[in-house]
Amino acid sequence: MAEKESAINLALQFAVDQLEKLVDRQLDDALKQVGQSPDDKRMHVELSKCGSVQLQFSANRLNYSIPLEIRLTYDAGLTKLRGNGKVELDFETTYTIDEAWRLKTLTDLLTHRWIEEPIMKLIGLDLPISAIADYAIKGAEATVERTINKLADEQLELHTRLLQAWLKLQEPIVLNHVTRPVILLQAQHLGISQLVEKDRRLSAQFTLRGQPELHLGKAGVVGQKTPLPGFAFLRETAGLSIISMQSALPYTHAQHLARHFLLGKTLPVGEGRSLMIEQLDITQRNGRLHLRATTQGSFTGTIYVSGIPHHDAATDQLMLQQLNIDLKTDNLLHKTAAWALSGWLKKKIQSLVNEQFHQALAQLRQDLEKLLNDMSFLEVFSLRAEIKRLKLTNIQLKEE
Repeated sequence: MAEKESAINLALQFAVDQLEKLVDRQLDDALKQVGQSPDDKRMHVELSKCGSVQLQFSANRLNYSIPLEIRLTYDAGLTKLRGNGKVELDFETTYTIDEAWRLKTLTDLLTHRWIEEPIMKLIGLDLPISAIADYAIKGAEATVERTINKLADEQLELHTRLLQAWLKLQEPIVLNHVTRPVILLQAQHLGISQLVEKDRRLSAQFTLRGQPELHLGKAGVVGQKTPLPGFAFLRETAGLSIISMQSALPYTHAQHLARHFLLGKTLPVGEGRSLMIEQLDITQRNGRLHLRATTQGSFTGTIYVSGIPHHDAATDQLMLQQLNIDLKTDNLLHKTAAWALSGWLKKKIQSLVNEQFHQALAQLRQDLEKLLNDMSFLEVFSLRAEIKRLKLTNIQLKEE
């Protein structure tokens, strides 16, 4: 059966409020470093925010205003002149992502508005010093630019963290379930949509494309490692992921599972009657699944079951087609009841197979969804995954 490429869509969301707090913290530390003017050693500037940063996103642009309080000290020789003022600076940062998934930023000061123009006191006179304060504005501009660049390079570290996530996604995903499932995502391509802001939340969609594999009851599964693909914007996004997985269940493990669910279990076979399975073996011959069970109870003997596993895509039911049941017993009374028991067993086996199949798929879906949601990605990002449905599309018997 030819392998189908799967599209796994991961919704990436983060709150604008969290990003604003992160920028605020970075600016608080950076503004403390603005001090003595390199052009005039007699001038000293102190800057501090007098309000929070407000961010606005549009396409690949980030606009924000920063309210600052300026404290100037000028050494005039016999005296020191001091002055305070408040200004609001409007910035625009454009960002791009290069081929290696490295985030590049370019920050420009668009304009500034004096909230309180600086005044210096000299022998009782109030002297406006907006010209002198231009240095403070230039210092603030340079500081903001360095802070945003540092935030992109050192805090977000898009390339480094995305590479870590990519490598993690290529590791075998071992889920805690009786079927001992191991999933290999086998991701080969990666793309991202444009950032969109809605209700103070930024969201984007990552799409992984590959050929996932599901291994059941098989230890030591190792996937093929592929390098992080180059950056690519998604031309269009899809709401749902479509995952087509090639899977394999060794007969040795199928026998282990059957024994786990059936061995030692007491099964009702009508009013006041029951049987207990003491021994169970599973084999495969000529495309048919063969089961041999030794029982005690209302029927003491050996039950032989054979059939062809088939999945009905329309009803999402797993069944054994061409089901044959043969009962062997030395008990004469049980021989007379064998015909009636055979009909009951056909219904019971079909029901049990389908019930365990759906339980296993439901648990697999929950475990995989939890694993994706537990993945961490950047300080301000949260990864949200919801698997709507996990469905089997085809089943085949193969040799070990």
